[in-house]
Amino acid sequence: YFKNFTCLRDIYLFHSYGEYKVFSDKSYTFIKNLVSLFYMEIIEDQKLTSRFLKITNNNKPINIAPINMHSIDSLNKIFISQEEFHSENYQIYLSDTINISFSNIEFKVNILDRSKIRKIEMHIYNIYVDRIYFESLYISKNLKGFQIHRAKLSSKFLFEVLLLSNLETIVITDSTITFPKHTTNYHKHLLMNELSIIGCVLENQDRIFEFINSMPKLKNLTLLSNIDTDFFIKIFENNMIKLSLLEKFHFSEEGTCDSGFLDFLNNDSIIDLNVGFRSKEGSLSELFGNEKMLNIEKLQLEYFKIGFKDRKSIVNYKKMHYLHIFECDFYQISFSELFDKNEECAIEILTLINITIRKCDIIFLSRLRKLRSLSIQTKYRFFDYVDLFRFVRFYSSKLNIEIGFHQLLWSEKHKFKEIFGNNQHEIYVI
Repeated sequence: YFKNFTCLRDIYLFHSYGEYKVFSDKSYTFIKNLVSLFYMEIIEDQKLTSRFLKITNNNKPINIAPINMHSIDSLNKIFISQEEFHSENYQIYLSDTINISFSNIEFKVNILDRSKIRKIEMHIYNIYVDRIYFESLYISKNLKGFQIHRAKLSSKFLFEVLLLSNLETIVITDSTITFPKHTTNYHKHLLMNELSIIGCVLENQDRIFEFINSMPKLKNLTLLSNIDTDFFIKIFENNMIKLSLLEKFHFSEEGTCDSGFLDFLNNDSIIDLNVGFRSKEGSLSELFGNEKMLNIEKLQLEYFKIGFKDRKSIVNYKKMHYLHIFECDFYQISFSELFDKNEECAIEILTLINITIRKCDIIFLSRLRKLRSLSIQTKYRFFDYVDLFRFVRFYSSKLNIEIGFHQLLWSEKHKFKEIFGNNQHEIYVI
């Protein structure tokens, strides 16, 4: 097939599979050596230091089964080999990911041409991790991602994970993290791009900020639904996070947050902001007051109490093309009053979930000339079907619309379908 492309010189195949397999000694040898490398790393670790221990079995070492040569054969058979596309006219480049698993530890290895590791991701779950280091430089220098689920992490681990100098991403979910009681001088990690801590129990939680600030070039930070934390005041009022290059910040916390917003989010580098907590009226105006974060392109707000003090609080955000509002309580104000109705808005994707929609909001939506996608789920509506019909008909050829009504209004579903007809718009009962 490729012979018809006379100027073709290079072909890149990503995660591709051939219909007819050509056995490759080179590929088999590489995969065998690769699996053996990871196996020996874990086995020697078990013999010498027992760094990886099961939580659920009285902290006994994990039982690592011997290498299964049949599994190596299986790994080799699923990939395309260079020999299948042998040609003197162009060069073939192959990129694949293989999964190498040992009990509660899994390595996802992205390889190029069966001869070179491009990157490694390590996944661990249901274990206690006391320390993390590798005898093999081949592993440590190529380890780019670390995902940890339902684990228990020691303070030694937190210190040593930052010594993996090429690591770019850390994701920790549903785990217990023990931060040291004392001040820790962590190694400054200059390549870390993303840190996510979600649904975790944090011991000595105030020390988390030393850990976060040791990654000064962090661009993505997520702190969601962690248990019994009081980060709101420390982050927004005491300004304990020092990340001048942060582009994406996702934060949620249970409870009511009555403090104000000071310096942390006075940062023009942020383009994606997702914040969720039960706030006081006026918090939205404080959050975006004094023209903070003017480069925001994507905004998600959850559980805010939004009142008269918040009128026109996001009028200056000309670059914002994505807006998601979830379970926010609008008090003596409508959604459309967050904007200046006389100015053009750049929003392309809008999601409104469980907020009150009024006629003035429908009129405002009809003026969003750049809107491409609209999703509304509402328990209460204060607008007429005709108003919505006019809006939908105006956009019928260029707008994807989903409209969901609470089950108490299920009888109205058929009336909407009769009005709108059988078009591409989706109307459903929630």
